[in-house]
Amino acid sequence: VGIGGNITDVTNLTGASLVVLSTGNVGIGTTAPSTTLTVNNPSSGATTFPIAVANFGTGAVSTAAGLTFHVFDALGQVTSPGDIQGIVTTITDGSEAGDLLFRTRSAGTLGDSVIIKSNGNVGIGTTAPGVKLEVNGALIVDDIIFARAAVSDTVGTLGLRWDNVANYGIGFRNAINGDLALDTYNNDTWREMVRFRQSGNVGIGTTGPLARLGIVGADALNTSFA
Repeated sequence: VGIGGNITDVTNLTGASLVVLSTGNVGIGTTAPSTTLTVNNPSSGATTFPIAVANFGTGAVSTAAGLTFHVFDALGQVTSPGDIQGIVTTITDGSEAGDLLFRTRSAGTLGDSVIIKSNGNVGIGTTAPGVKLEVNGALIVDDIIFARAAVSDTVGTLGLRWDNVANYGIGFRNAINGDLALDTYNNDTWREMVRFRQSGNVGIGTTGPLARLGIVGADALNTSFA
């Protein structure tokens, strides 16, 4: 069915796939749209995608399809407070990949805020996260939980490195048996410096201090007074 022109002043327009109510609500796949546009693609127990945002330009890296949001500013002009973009990064058939980018407007300019890379890395304030979560800027965290897959694992590290490429830093590591290790990072290698045992004992140069403070090494204790 083709309609050459606008649909105005209608009471109800109904069909097998499309409903336009006198309220102005439009339904696709439903006869009872409760919002300005309701799209329904029912399939019980499954996930459906009733709306596709497309950009069918010639296949090329950086081609993107997006969803933007429009509101009026103080002068009644249309502005977009933000948008979401799906960006293709690999176009090889069978190996396609893409990123999801969230942009927000600040001081009148749209800028990249959050990106989810095709490898699962998330960047906040950066579009090139090199780890699972990379934040460029200040970060306040109320609670941090170290995770490990098994009792024997030593994974679960909170570290501070001076950059994400090399080579220096410091971090706390979730060690076995409930211990906490303080490590230093140098040239892609973590080295344990202090061990905090679950018992409350602290070890320097040893992972098994037998007293409240255990120090092991050639120069186990060097104390000077001014």
